[in-house]
Amino acid sequence: MHVPTDALHTWIKAGFVLPFLPEGVHQNAVIQNVMLNVARAYSEGGYDVILDGVLGPWAVDGLRDGAADAGLSLSYIIVRPSLPVLLARAQAREGRHLREIEPIVGLDRAFGAIDESVLTVLDTSDLSIDDSAHSVMKAWRDGSLQLTSGDGNREA
Repeated sequence: MHVPTDALHTWIKAGFVLPFLPEGVHQNAVIQNVMLNVARAYSEGGYDVILDGVLGPWAVDGLRDGAADAGLSLSYIIVRPSLPVLLARAQAREGRHLREIEPIVGLDRAFGAIDESVLTVLDTSDLSIDDSAHSVMKAWRDGSLQLTSGDGNREA
């Protein structure tokens, strides 16, 4: 089950805050809780779930804790195209999806600072959405998606 989580932001009509702003912390926490509830419901129905959106490393601890509380296992992969491809894809978006260049470049920098020995990164610059999803599922099935706990131990 593929859940495009960016849509959860666009569904908020009254009181919407751009998620990268400091004022968006509460909204982001609510949306993260919704993501976990959606994942749990589909998982209980027997489906594997991919949460697809800007879920940076800053969200990993909350997602890991929420998944554990819900009885879910969690794998994490950073799907990261090159900056030119990222900007082109963002500019092609419609509606209230994130399209502004400055926050996208900031997010790219944040993801670029990640220690790839700790988290799995997949360059999707040359992949379609379907090919990217296939690559993620292949990595998940073969066990190469790992999270490293705070003590340096690898966990699935």
